[in-house]
Amino acid sequence: MNKLLLAAALAGTTMAGLAYAQTAPEAPRPAGRGMARADGDGDGRVSKAEYIARADERFARMDKNSDGQLSADETAPRREMAAPPATPAGADTAPPAAPPAAGAMRSRMIDRLDTNHDGMISRDEYRAQVAERFDRLDTNHDGFLDQAEMTASRDRARGMMQRGGDSPPPPPQNPGQ
Repeated sequence: MNKLLLAAALAGTTMAGLAYAQTAPEAPRPAGRGMARADGDGDGRVSKAEYIARADERFARMDKNSDGQLSADETAPRREMAAPPATPAGADTAPPAAPPAAGAMRSRMIDRLDTNHDGMISRDEYRAQVAERFDRLDTNHDGFLDQAEMTASRDRARGMMQRGGDSPPPPPQNPGQ
């Protein structure tokens, strides 16, 4: 009887070990874009802390000299910072200049974020603007951004870009009139 119980226990332990060994380890989540990247805990929504942490990562990437402040050069759009295309040998034409809208966009960004007017954007100034943006995006005021709120925000941003960025949205159409 003891041999039978010992054999059963050994078989049970072996089977459990085999079942555990065959369980695939959880694969890391892909980096994703937008909300998926900001959702640090994977719960399908972004908390204010997660949103600010993601903004801190962006700030660190932009702060090329790691001085804790963003200069006008560091806030330049990526396409503007790219090396100009090479001019073929013997060509008399200069490479095209950066579009003027890029400089204006950079200037507006610094004007908007530089609350102490020193010509630089500090980490604290950047974080304050990010926290305000989170509060605007959190339309149901639950302390989290869900997929619907992120989608609505992205749609508003796309609409602004199509209208040139500064104009207010057009008034809603009223089919009853």
